[in-house]
Amino acid sequence: EVLNLLESMQMPLGILEENEFDSSTCSIALPQGSRLYLFSDGVTERVDRDGSRIGEERVIELLLSWPNDQRFTQLQEVLAKGDEGGNQQDDLSIVEVVCG
Repeated sequence: EVLNLLESMQMPLGILEENEFDSSTCSIALPQGSRLYLFSDGVTERVDRDGSRIGEERVIELLLSWPNDQRFTQLQEVLAKGDEGGNQQDDLSIVEVVCG
């Protein structure tokens, strides 16, 4: 179950000068045992073997299709298989935080 979707409200790191960057933060309360997934736009822009972008909705569908303890590893495997031609132009950054 997806409890929250958080959209970035900032430009990517390194784009703005320090004095232009808005460093405000937001807080959310997550139940114990929840998992928080953070990923860069390179993940959602990843191109599948058929040439289509994975997209945010597909990333969420994939994460929800696997058991909690396998989601991170399974997503890594899908992303590694996506563009075997080596044409990936952006970073693929994923973080999983288990709330305990």
